[in-house]
Amino acid sequence: PDASDLVFTFVSRAAREVAADYPDRMITAYAYQWCENAPSFDLPPNVAVYLTADRSFWHDSAFRAEDEDLIRRWTQRCSWVGLYDYYYGVPFAVPRLFTASSAASLQFAASNHVAGFHAGLHPFWALDGPKAWLAAQLLWQVEQNPAALLDEYYEKFFQEAQAPMRQFYDLCEAQWQNQGGRVTWLKYFKSWRQFEIFPAAVRSQARELLDQAARHATNHLTR
Repeated sequence: PDASDLVFTFVSRAAREVAADYPDRMITAYAYQWCENAPSFDLPPNVAVYLTADRSFWHDSAFRAEDEDLIRRWTQRCSWVGLYDYYYGVPFAVPRLFTASSAASLQFAASNHVAGFHAGLHPFWALDGPKAWLAAQLLWQVEQNPAALLDEYYEKFFQEAQAPMRQFYDLCEAQWQNQGGRVTWLKYFKSWRQFEIFPAAVRSQARELLDQAARHATNHLTR
């Protein structure tokens, strides 16, 4: 069901009441589940809404187009819109990398008047480092080149082991992007089926890349 008009009628009434006595305060809300859709009316200027979505699936053209349209509708109805995203991390036990989708969604948001960002990360840093670092850099200065930023990350973090480590993370991201099947938010969250994304042959390839990186590592930082 679409309960956005009901929910944001209440939010708007509360915001107007608050503005009468506290004109410098904001009322915040999530656009989530039954009230994810933009309402049919404009919200008061002291309302800030965070729009929730799992943008790890922006590699899916239909999902991306739907989310882009939703962001545009919200920025037409609300003067302060932020994005809420799901960057986990734990409790996923497999690499859940989506640097390309992260960069595309953040840069689209910035060009469409989105003003804020929040993500649940709960990182396992060995698998989530590139994703978190790239997003952090783009949030400081969104017009930066994502490929150049990742070059900097791998060069400075892994140093002499950068080549096989980059191949490892690229392999992991490709597996996430090419998993196929139906797109659902937080797909495989706490589910053993997440391991199906990484069949035995891919795991062997990933292990070999890590072994190569270990052989390349020569100083105390990269070891």
